[in-house]
Amino acid sequence: IDIEEDPSLAFDKLKKAGFDQAPVRSGQVEIGYVLTKDLPQAASIESVFHKLSPEDLISSDSPLNDLLQRLVSQPLIFTVGKDGIDGFVVPSDIGRHVSRAHLYLFISGLEILMTKIIASENFTDEELTKEMKPESRKARETHIRQGLDANAVEYLDIIGMGRLMVQIKTPLIHLGIKGEAWTAYISRLSSIRNWVAHSNTEQMTKHPFHDIVQHLQLTEFP
Repeated sequence: IDIEEDPSLAFDKLKKAGFDQAPVRSGQVEIGYVLTKDLPQAASIESVFHKLSPEDLISSDSPLNDLLQRLVSQPLIFTVGKDGIDGFVVPSDIGRHVSRAHLYLFISGLEILMTKIIASENFTDEELTKEMKPESRKARETHIRQGLDANAVEYLDIIGMGRLMVQIKTPLIHLGIKGEAWTAYISRLSSIRNWVAHSNTEQMTKHPFHDIVQHLQLTEFP
């Protein structure tokens, strides 16, 4: 949207395209952004647009987690490359495949790390079996009868591993999170795992997704 553009024409253009926001330019220079909902009653674009600030910028080389966390509360973020602003992202981009894949791999990576930590502790077979889901416990019993390798840790789901991490304590102290908050976090990760792995864009903008991305830094670099 050009800063000199008629607000009503700009509104019609954005509504027709299905956009909730758009960058604002003065000539060929991005100077901020405007929300579509602010245009119908506006006297001018200048009276309602959001001026460009450092909070609206992110490096194109920044980790995806940084971008996802900021999209939770910001309606538009400009990406900056070596030659200046080279694009922008909006909350609906959260639902794209790259974001879902990133989160799915993050959850899988966290599960692998928890498996390693739990395996290094001296939990008894009984303690590990207690944290398994009934179907996982039954599957392990079947595998044992068949003479297959049935390492108890490998039969734990993310919820069970999360509870065992609370018992270990040291990792949570390192992260600076209490057991109750950790258990709630792991529960939310479990709840988004299935729809993150599939093309369910609608879910990507709902709770608890926003809560998850706000806490990713806790376990991104454990």
